[in-house]
Amino acid sequence: MSPQVTFKLITPNQDNPLEVFGEFTDDEWKVINAFIKEAEQLPKEVPFVSINTRYEDNKLSFPCELPDWNEIRIILHLLRPFYLSNESTNFYKICNMLYRGLKTDQLNIVYRNLRNIYSGKTFQSNYLIRRQLPPPNDSEYIILNSEKVLDKFLNAFEYHRDEGKQEELEFLLKPFPDDFSKAVFAFLVTEKQRAVLLLAPILKDILEGKTINP
Repeated sequence: MSPQVTFKLITPNQDNPLEVFGEFTDDEWKVINAFIKEAEQLPKEVPFVSINTRYEDNKLSFPCELPDWNEIRIILHLLRPFYLSNESTNFYKICNMLYRGLKTDQLNIVYRNLRNIYSGKTFQSNYLIRRQLPPPNDSEYIILNSEKVLDKFLNAFEYHRDEGKQEELEFLLKPFPDDFSKAVFAFLVTEKQRAVLLLAPILKDILEGKTINP
């Protein structure tokens, strides 16, 4: 018999918690527990990253604040189980598993919000950085503070040393100071850390049948 879960969900505009039932396969139950254990390895404090643009005296500057890059590298290493697509504990795989096992609209909204944090879409809703592509695609733009460009960065400099990706990034980041570019990538990384840290206790409460107040 597949593991079943029952828990209560506190929702807005309702006096009483909503009782939720769900079911996972044995393998899914193991993977969710593995996600929770991996999340416990992440630093509980999300590093502070500040990104700004300023225009003064006909000059554009990019003041920013970011932690020591070695701190970001530690987080990147610990994010591998959630970030790499071939990992069973990949963040998106876990969210899809929850969509299937727990068919609850209110909880799906929570997962959708966490996916937006993890993917960088929440970041983009507040601060969108675009770069025009080179010819013959110069009528198009790429969003720099996106998961797509973060993938290029990690494959170029952190997880791998892909020379082709390094050349792409050299062009894309040319107009910006190094600190600004690093701050953008650091912010994307810490958003992933934040999303994992928010999801893990929800998963733990679901498996333990507790009342959830997301």
